[in-house]
Amino acid sequence: MANARPLDALRSAPSARKPAMPAAGNASQNGTLFGGTRLVGTFFGSSSPTGTNWSCTGSVIDTPARNVILTAAHAIANQDPPSNLPPYQGIQAKLPGGATQWQHAKLLASGDYTGNRRSDMIVVWSDGEVTLYPGDGKGGFLPERRLQAPNSTWTHAETVTGGDFTGSDLSDLMVRWSDGEVTLYPDASASGLSGEVQMAPSGSMWKNAIQISAGQFHNGKYATDLMVRWVDGELTLYTYVGAGTFGTENRLLAPNDTWKNATLLTSGNFSGKANWDVLVRWVDGELDTYVATSTAGLGAEARMRDPNDLWKHDLVMTAGNYTPNGFSDDLIVRWSDGETTLYADTAYTSLGTENTLVYPAS
Repeated sequence: MANARPLDALRSAPSARKPAMPAAGNASQNGTLFGGTRLVGTFFGSSSPTGTNWSCTGSVIDTPARNVILTAAHAIANQDPPSNLPPYQGIQAKLPGGATQWQHAKLLASGDYTGNRRSDMIVVWSDGEVTLYPGDGKGGFLPERRLQAPNSTWTHAETVTGGDFTGSDLSDLMVRWSDGEVTLYPDASASGLSGEVQMAPSGSMWKNAIQISAGQFHNGKYATDLMVRWVDGELTLYTYVGAGTFGTENRLLAPNDTWKNATLLTSGNFSGKANWDVLVRWVDGELDTYVATSTAGLGAEARMRDPNDLWKHDLVMTAGNYTPNGFSDDLIVRWSDGETTLYADTAYTSLGTENTLVYPAS
């Protein structure tokens, strides 16, 4: 990233001082606020036409995920504030760092990396750092753990997924590298990534594997299968994947033009069936779920979102078991502006309850 601040600096530096808010009239003329974020509205309310009792004013900005209130100020006449209030902490995000940092979250992988039967999230950053965020089982996260310091090797990671390929109590991390090599890191944990197993050598056909996603697609208990979308639109399911072997290959779709437009792909149990589902974000923003996919073929298509501009800003996504219901049906999305959202208990036809993990313009 030429001329970009190192991610370590973004983590350790205090929040950048925001410029003074322009008057609503001036802001509406140029339509921008805070370095290019668009002001789309303002509001004012009071208990009387003159605002002599109480009043509230604020500004609304536009983000890829939604319009949000950026600032709000309240005034109450003839009343002193309580003297025993704690310092104002602002809205607390569930993930540290702010949206500027999270724009550099290149890849996400869900899995049980702590052995507590709930999902944790591994993040590969654009500078090669690899970080683990243990899930708390309530839709939030415990303090981060660094697995790899920034380095040039991990900048070549192109697609990653977490699955239970070695049969132990911890999930494994699979990585497809830019040169076509595929490696498996068994039992990834807060202790680090070790015991690397080569699944495919450099220069292999796996250079054409655009996306990989682990899941359970053969009526088993664990995520031991691997879904692969290839550059030519072919879709392949590998069952009983293990250390050093891709198991049994099952072609679900021959090369085709339609699936070349599948921009993002992840796996989860959104339908509650024995076999997991495949969730696809298409180039036009459409979201579709393929319910109970198996070796017999891609599951029945269920529409989650019609084509739209909003979901074109979904740049990275993963699904896992981050909330108390025990299913891998929680969808995490990292948007183009760095905002990061968890959709808890997502169903195969509708997104779940929206929870902001990283706030925009932060």
